[in-house]
Amino acid sequence: MSCCSTGACDPAALVVKPKVAWKMLACSNTRGYELLSAGELESFLDGRSRKILVVSINRYIARRLAAEREAATPQPRPEAAGQLGISPATLCQWRHGFGARRAL
Repeated sequence: MSCCSTGACDPAALVVKPKVAWKMLACSNTRGYELLSAGELESFLDGRSRKILVVSINRYIARRLAAEREAATPQPRPEAAGQLGISPATLCQWRHGFGARRAL
């Protein structure tokens, strides 16, 4: 079955049936309906036929890509204790333990 026979490759399509949407997202039927119930995808009933907005599929993909980029961006790490707002003595205690046992 080609993408054209399912309607997934029609660039002018505004809505698609769930089976086509799941092919576009490369997800299972269960995952697709989870996305619908979570509000990640917009849909409506046309009689008894569910239709999913292609623009909502594109927005979902864009949100996922943005989240991936955000997670992949390294967060700046302070290199010195002064940048942490902690005194060097406190940092030393954290490294070596606050309640270090003393030799009797």
